[in-house]
Amino acid sequence: MADKPAGWVDFAEVRKIPMVDVLEYVGWLEKLERSGDELKGACPLCGRGEEKQSFSVNVVKLPNVFFCHACKRKGNVLDFAVFYLQKEKPEADLKAGAAWLANLVGEIEQRRNATEDETEIKEPEGLRVHVDALVNAVVLSLERRLERRETLVRDLTDIVLGVLEVIERRRGDE
Repeated sequence: MADKPAGWVDFAEVRKIPMVDVLEYVGWLEKLERSGDELKGACPLCGRGEEKQSFSVNVVKLPNVFFCHACKRKGNVLDFAVFYLQKEKPEADLKAGAAWLANLVGEIEQRRNATEDETEIKEPEGLRVHVDALVNAVVLSLERRLERRETLVRDLTDIVLGVLEVIERRRGDE
């Protein structure tokens, strides 16, 4: 496989970037409301339509198609990036949008890694026993090919109740 020339952009890969990550990065995700497989609200591109929720994004299907009923802009995550960049630089094109998205992916990964490093996840005491029991019950039931479904449901219910007790005890200690 030949080396890619400088400035080469894999548009197919760029289009796979989740729209949710882009919306979060630009500070718009929390302004949208979830409705089924879609996020709806005012348009981050034109700013209109808050009352009517004119902007919508399908967050389940790739390529994360969006549409604004107010400004009539539509497309995938790459189109969104171009429109977003054109707010400040009207000459922005697909290549500029792809480059912005590629840089954005790196920044998002750095933020996630920094957050994971700063956040120490403390496991409630006794929770590991319940999680192990849950895993064992599922594995055992799969080995038995779920012949005893009622037993599995009962066992899983007991395990989940045990987990909830551990969590409640933990909250009471805080």
